Amino acid sequence: KCSKESSICAFSQQLNESINLGYFNKDLEIVDNKNWTGLKLTYTNGDKCGLNMTQTKNTVLYFVCDQNIENYVGFNKPQLTFVSEDKCYHEIYWRT
Repeated sequence: KCSKESSICAFSQQLNESINLGYFNKDLEIVDNKNWTGLKLTYTNGDKCGLNMTQTKNTVLYFVCDQNIENYVGFNKPQLTFVSEDKCYHEIYWRT
């Protein structure tokens, strides 16, 4: 289970503990570009990470508006699409 303090988290089966991926800290943003339209939530200042644990985990969650959602496997679930090499930055896309 994730702590009550975290805004977004993941559970590590390897470590058998929850990982705070960040706290909500920015207004909801509307994304409207040539590839897709949706909403963006940004989370920062999660658990320590990186070399010597000097950084904090940050996550961006995109809600993608998709009229053809039925055509995708796992369409109604969030998809982790990117994790930085140092595992401090994550991107999650959720087609809606």
